[in-house]
Amino acid sequence: MRICYIDESGDGRRPDRSKPDLPPAFVICGLVVEGGSLADLTTGFLQVKERFHPGKAGQRSLDGILNEVKGSEIRRDIRSGSRRRTRAAFGFLDQITDLLSTCDVGILGRIWIKDRTTDSDERSMYTFSIQNIVEHFQHDLEKTSASGLVICDSRSNSLNENVAHSVFTKMFKQSGNAYPNMVEMPVFGHSKNHAGLQLADLITSALVFPLACRTYSQGYTTGPHVDPAYDKLKGRYGLWLRNHQIRYPNADGKWVGGLTVSDPVGRRSGADLFR
Repeated sequence: MRICYIDESGDGRRPDRSKPDLPPAFVICGLVVEGGSLADLTTGFLQVKERFHPGKAGQRSLDGILNEVKGSEIRRDIRSGSRRRTRAAFGFLDQITDLLSTCDVGILGRIWIKDRTTDSDERSMYTFSIQNIVEHFQHDLEKTSASGLVICDSRSNSLNENVAHSVFTKMFKQSGNAYPNMVEMPVFGHSKNHAGLQLADLITSALVFPLACRTYSQGYTTGPHVDPAYDKLKGRYGLWLRNHQIRYPNADGKWVGGLTVSDPVGRRSGADLFR
């Protein structure tokens, strides 16, 4: 069994120069975890959290799962200008990425760079992204002869329902199941109860989202989302992200999967995310 934990960062609102806090990107990422590694991943994560964020460890050892360290907090520390906070943020991310490497976690995702001249449909963007991730996850399951389950961070009931039904229609279409290795439609969990969802938030919100904003939106927008402090993220984790993507050649020999970028603004390559 392989499990894909999915979370998102940003939203579908149109960017506005007069509102620099609005995110210029919408990022949806999945972490693919081998079921047999889940216990080690969870206990390892609790240990890292206790070391770097002891205030969130809880009175009992396992209560630490209930107190999240959000990716947005790590981003804020990185751009804080405080040497102590920045050093702690990078130390935390170093340990998180090492843990994910040890547990052989793969990454899939979709990055949408938003154009301030056009409206975005967040529901469609999110639904398409989940379908895209599930498609590549299915290929990974076939390759590893495994069964799979997708667990998304819960949003609103209507959004959850829409996403699950979009996958349902592909699993039960008359022409055949598009995802035969999936044991069920995507299910939705509360991040306070799942180490996998908390880790997906950290990779999505503390790494991929700021890297995407800084890479594709600087010069086009201003504000905290394109802070120069994020350049350190690319130098430190760009190669790590590139190497942990789940990518494969399709029938035409084109490499697909991994972190796919849609950039209608600068039309830059997805490879720019890592270099």
